[in-house]
Amino acid sequence: IITLLGVEAQPAVVIGLMVALVAIAVVYTAFGGMRAVVATDVFQFVLLTVGVVVAIVALLQVVPFQSVVDAVGQQKGAGGFNPVVSEDFGPAYMLWMVLVAGVVSSAIWPTALSRALCIKKESDVPKTYLIASLIFMGRMVLPAFLGIIAIAYFSGAGAQMAATLSAHGRDADLVATPVMLGDALPAWLVGLLAVAMFASFMSTQDSYLFCWSSIIARDILAPLGGRNDDASFQIWATRIGIVLIALYEIYWGLIYEGGEDIWDYLAVSGSIYFCSGLVLLAGGAYWPRATRRGALAALILGFTALVGLGPVKTALGLADASAPVIGFVAIGLSLAGFIIGSLSERAPASTSASG
Repeated sequence: IITLLGVEAQPAVVIGLMVALVAIAVVYTAFGGMRAVVATDVFQFVLLTVGVVVAIVALLQVVPFQSVVDAVGQQKGAGGFNPVVSEDFGPAYMLWMVLVAGVVSSAIWPTALSRALCIKKESDVPKTYLIASLIFMGRMVLPAFLGIIAIAYFSGAGAQMAATLSAHGRDADLVATPVMLGDALPAWLVGLLAVAMFASFMSTQDSYLFCWSSIIARDILAPLGGRNDDASFQIWATRIGIVLIALYEIYWGLIYEGGEDIWDYLAVSGSIYFCSGLVLLAGGAYWPRATRRGALAALILGFTALVGLGPVKTALGLADASAPVIGFVAIGLSLAGFIIGSLSERAPASTSASG
């Protein structure tokens, strides 16, 4: 956002802006709850969609679509059009993304489920997911297309723009799109995009803060303290959790130095819970023979997804193993543990009676 507005990204400016935005999100999420989350979600989706679509239309007047196609072909070859043959993707990575960004995000992703669980009528849930599917597709495809346009834009922008981009050093690939937007678009549209990105940032923050803090309050702290029916305790525990998670997020974002791409890190760290969660959800719902022992075995073996993190892979001598392969192995182990653990325990009474 700072680069888009043409402001020099000094560390103090970036840190100050991030802390201020997170603080604002903490305040209105803690006191507004799900209503605040839904309101900001709707606002940012509408604003960001309008801004990005208008920006793409305007950019295609500067960089013709055929120029975009030609630039991708020159720089990426066949892999720029076919992810199956791309060295950066390939079949394994594609299947991994279908699982992570497709099945998981709709079936067990807490931030999506928290909205679905707040819907009173069961018949409204499929409608919500249908509408959300279009939004999810747009939020992935449209920003990606902006990045593709940036490839063509800088390919023919001349030495001056190339020098401007190279001045950002190793962050050049991260700022290429906002630099293009700030240079090629009119000021009013740049302002609209900046506001939309601010709203998007806030929406992301409130969704995760409320989701995880409420899960911790309701599913961990309340049962441990014997306060499952104490609404006041759960509300205050949720608010405290929002603050603590925000503080950890600031530490993770500003201090922690990761060893892999941020998207891969999120996919791998998320797989720690969804590898077993996916098995438990499907097995618990559709396999009558499932037992508590099988569920515990699946949860424990799901932790093998930790091997996908860069430092862990290096320590175990598995630096060449890809995150998707490790993720699929973790799911397989979790599934095997679920089945073996369930079969090794006496069947539930209801299953025995029905048999």
